[in-house]
This record gives sequence, structure tokens and C-alpha cells, in this order.
Amino acid sequence: MPYCYCFNVIVKLFKNQSTTPVPTLPTECMEKIFLHVGLKEELFSCLLVNKYWCKNVLPLLWANPFDGLESSKINNFKLIRMYLACLDNKELNSLNSYLKHHNISLSISSKPLHDYTSFLEEFSYKKLELAVSFFLHEWHNRDYNIDYKEEIIFYLSSSIYTLFMSQATNLKSLKIDQHFRRLDIPDISTFSKIQPVITLSKITKFQLDYEKPVSNNLNNFLEILPKYSTEIKSMEFKITSFEYKFDIIKLIGNIIKLQNCLENFSLTGVQNCVEDLMPELHSKSDTLINVKFRNVHFTEHSLSLLSNFNNLKHFEIWYCDGLSSNSCKILLSGDFPNLKRLHLGCSENQDLITAFLDKIGPSIIQLGLNIITDGTIKAILNNCTNLKDLQIIDYHPMDHPGFFKLFHGLKGLERLRIKISPDNKHYEKMILWARIGAHDLPISLKYLKLECGLPIYQLKRFLDPRNNKVTPHLSTLIINDLNFDYSHMEVISDFVKKRGILKVLGIGGPTKFSWRTLREFKTLREKYRVHIIPKDDLDQW
Repeated sequence: MPYCYCFNVIVKLFKNQSTTPVPTLPTECMEKIFLHVGLKEELFSCLLVNKYWCKNVLPLLWANPFDGLESSKINNFKLIRMYLACLDNKELNSLNSYLKHHNISLSISSKPLHDYTSFLEEFSYKKLELAVSFFLHEWHNRDYNIDYKEEIIFYLSSSIYTLFMSQATNLKSLKIDQHFRRLDIPDISTFSKIQPVITLSKITKFQLDYEKPVSNNLNNFLEILPKYSTEIKSMEFKITSFEYKFDIIKLIGNIIKLQNCLENFSLTGVQNCVEDLMPELHSKSDTLINVKFRNVHFTEHSLSLLSNFNNLKHFEIWYCDGLSSNSCKILLSGDFPNLKRLHLGCSENQDLITAFLDKIGPSIIQLGLNIITDGTIKAILNNCTNLKDLQIIDYHPMDHPGFFKLFHGLKGLERLRIKISPDNKHYEKMILWARIGAHDLPISLKYLKLECGLPIYQLKRFLDPRNNKVTPHLSTLIINDLNFDYSHMEVISDFVKKRGILKVLGIGGPTKFSWRTLREFKTLREKYRVHIIPKDDLDQW
């Protein structure tokens, strides 16, 4: 933790009452130090050190202000109130005129000292809707007309959305998603007729997660986006399976076509329409290094184009149709010389997995799969000699519980992730049926991430705190169990204190932790020097 050490040294220097002046570090150094502070909350105290520190910390605190606020009504209230204060007088008067009919009055006393909107780098429309909803509950204590709740949320969200589209000049990541199914996104075409949407020009990451019929407002946004955004490097589209409208597929294709350096692409749920998008994707095959498909239907022609993506380093196919024996041969006719990370999730057929591993297994360092059979185990052990990272997702251990054969053969495996969807009816029993314990895990393992139902006795089998011979190098442990409670925490704390090897710990699952669990976090962090991953950052580890 070199940056955290530097951070603590600098804080102590400023607290020192010595008359010796403390040298001012360059802005670039300050930004790097602040960026690597473990907890975001620790940065707030830096605002009060001096103007220079405040200037360097503010952009970090306001780059992604909606992150982690889902369960905090008061913080959502403060955030929305601050953004409302950033609106010009004309927009505020218009808002008050509308809200007056619902017995709501926005009393904004003064303008903020800083242009907080200009610091925004990551934005999700869904998180804005949720924050506005919490804001209304906190401000008016539910005393507004509940019949018009969603209409009021839309009106307030639209005003702040317009603010972002006009002033968030550092916006880099944009996600169009929604919490309220009956609401639409604001119509950007109305705003774009008044002034250019230059805030879209710096976007490098775009996500669309739409779980309802596509609206005209969404069509308008997708039509305008490529006029300003041509440097997007990462795209993710998730559309409900009943949306087969050709116009939206055409708009997505146009967005792809106009990008200068598209590197990452993910597509979920458009079924047969992947055929219409593949030519545009193929035109970006020179720059694409990461491609993911989920719940789509492949044709032989689309697979033929996909086989020519020679620069891919990461390739994922999950629960897709059209992967017959013949079509798999078409896909595997490609060389994929740079492929290092492969994730294949098939409903029943293991042929694609084994065929891929037979062809490119030696180059694979990360593998994700959902089928564990004698055939897949044999293909992994025979071909994946350089495998460092194994991810087993929604597997079926009742059909083949012999994980120990696989783990014992992977002598160099360093990272293991086991994930089971909470929707799976066997969520609580999958790990039990797999019969995995600490003695079965590779001795080289450094990272273990368990996203599944984890009974206490099974957790004890995984960790085995009293045996120093098993998992001697395990330094990172992440547990994400919906039923996690303090009894789980006791087992983990016992492991940390007795083994003394764990450096990083992440816990997910429950919405809130008990005070006893929080107390253990503090003890492990302060006394045993264990870095506790913020719950909102678990997916990044």
C-alpha cells in the first residue's frame, strides 16, 4: 500500500505545528496519491487541509457521486440538492412552477462555490432516478401527491439530466438504464436543437441496459450519440429478447461503424439480430480485443465473420443458440492467435468447450465455463498448461462432483472464482454437492472468490484456519453470499488471525452489516493490516 503510506505521511506533516514549510507536490502526484486511498470516505477530511488539497480532491469525490448511495437517503438528498442548486434561475423557476401544483417548493438559497457538474465522469440514469426518489422522500417526508410520484421524479430527473448534457464536460462513462419501468428517458433531441451536445464528445464507455419496449426518446438518443461520440472504446448493449425492431439494430450498427478505436463490445439479448450487427463489428476487427455475447442466436454467416477477429484477447459466449457441431467448426476455422481469456457457457453441449481448448488451450491464462464433465476436465488438464485463472459459473455438480480431479491437476492455478446465480433453486446447496474443501484447492492459489450460498460448515472446510499446509499463499478472499451473517465473519476472522496470510478481504451479500461485523472489519484493517474492499467495488476485483 505505498500510496496509502504516502498519504498518511503527508497528513502528519500538515498536522505538525513546525514552522518549516511543507513542500507542495505537483498536481499529478497529488492526484495519484488521492486516487489510491483505500476508502472514499477518507478523502473528505482532505477538503479542509487547504485550498490546494481541496482543488485536487474535489474532482475525485465528484467524478462518480452516485456510486454507493443506493441505501443512503440523506446522502442522496444532499447530492440532488447540490445539483438542483447548479441549475440556472430560468430552469429553477420552471421547476418550481411545475412542482407548485404538487405542494412542493424548491428553496435553493445560494449557488454552490464550485462547478460540481464539470467534475462528473461516470453517470447512470437509473442511479439518478433512485437518487431523486430518495430526495423527494427526505425533503417532503412523503407529503407529496403519491399519485404523481413517478411524474415528479421524471420532471426532476429530466432537469438534472439536461444539466449534465450541457455542462458535464468531463463525462467519460454513460449508462442508459432505468429503475421505473413506466417512465421514459428524457428526449435529448429537444435539447440538441438548442445547442450541440458537446458533453458526449469525451465518452469512452457507453452502456445501454433497457428492459422494456424501445421508445422514440431512446431512438432519438441513439441517433444523436454517434454525431458527437466517435472515440468510444467500450460498448455494452443489453436489450430484452422481445425487441427485434430493425430500426434500433440499425442505430446500434451505426454507432459501431462511426467509432475510431472500438476495443470492447458486449451484446445481450437481441437473438437473431446479431446477424445484422456482425458486418459493422467485423469492420472493427482490427481494434477489437474483447467481445462478449449472451443470449443471442448465431448463424453460420455471423460465425464465419467472427472467426476472422484475429486480435481478440478476451472472448465470451454464454447461453447462445445456433452453435451446432457444423457451425462450431466454422467458428473454429479462425486462428485466434492472441486469445488469452476464454469464457464459454453452453446449456448442455460440451463440444464447443472441448474443441476450443483442443485448439488454443496452451495460450489460455483465464477460463470460464459452466460444464464440468470428464470431457471438459480432460481437455483442460491436457491443453491448458498455462492456466492461472479459473471461473466456474452456474455449474451442475450433481452431474459431476469430481472437482478435486480438476484442481489437483492445475498446479499453477492462482485465481479461482465460483459463482452461482441467486435465482438458481439450488443456490444454497451447490457448494455442498461439489464437495470442495481446502485440501482440494491448488496449493498455488492466491485469490479465492465465492459468489454462492455458503453454509458455515462449508466455509470452514474452505478456509481450514488450523492447517498451514493448505492454501499457503492465499492473500485475497472475497465472499458474496446473500445469507452472510456474523457467524461467517467469525470464521473469516479466525482464519485471518491464525494464518496471518490474508492481505485483501471483500464481503458482499447483505444490504447492511451488523455492528459486530463492522467491528471485525475495523480490527482486521487496523491490527492485521488487511485491506477491506468497499462493497460497491467487489465486481472490480
